[in-house]
Amino acid sequence: MPHQPLQRALDAYGGLALWRNLQHVVLSLDSLGGPLLTMKGLGRTFISPNSVRVDPVRRIAEFHDYPQPGWRTIFNAGAIKMVDSASAAALDQDRYRESFRGLKKYRRWSPADAAYFFGYALTTYLAVPFVLCDYATEIREWKGGLQVNADFPPTFDTHSRRQRFWFDRNGLLVRQDYRADVVGWWATGSHFTADYEIMSGLPVARRRDVYVRCLSAVTPIPVLSARLRPVEVKVG
Repeated sequence: MPHQPLQRALDAYGGLALWRNLQHVVLSLDSLGGPLLTMKGLGRTFISPNSVRVDPVRRIAEFHDYPQPGWRTIFNAGAIKMVDSASAAALDQDRYRESFRGLKKYRRWSPADAAYFFGYALTTYLAVPFVLCDYATEIREWKGGLQVNADFPPTFDTHSRRQRFWFDRNGLLVRQDYRADVVGWWATGSHFTADYEIMSGLPVARRRDVYVRCLSAVTPIPVLSARLRPVEVKVG
């Protein structure tokens, strides 16, 4: 897909020059909650991460002091690795998504499961709109902004293969529709982003709220809410 139809969104996020030189984004996960995470065991079988360094270009997310102080859990393009406080590997598993096959996706999450979910989600979120240059299939005007349909390949760990994105007239993402395949075939949601903070030229949404979607209709039923705070954006 040529860059030109997406140019407004690319410019809003600092342009392709920023993307090519983006090193990482450090986020504080100030709050995570909602019925989905409660159902999956938040506070019982896993805890919420507090801090993560995301390299969206190379699709790496490193959770600090997770699942306990001194540990690191790393999502790396679909693999999950846990390193304990003695720098020994407590877990090292490629293609972690395969662990959700069949009925296993209905389990309560372990810390590794949660790190996989948050890892692929955050690396995808922070790669938009740049990643759409490769995977957009349709772009149309929408209320002065853009509506973008995308198909992601099986090797790209994200919520679902087909997703839809809405950008406002300023080029900022305001809504993303997907199905959380690792949760279930029924887990269709509309994800709304707001309260952007621009750091080193990159807008980062500090407020994220997901609601149940029935076909194309968004319901008032909440699924997940997150409040994120950008700590550092390193470019160059």
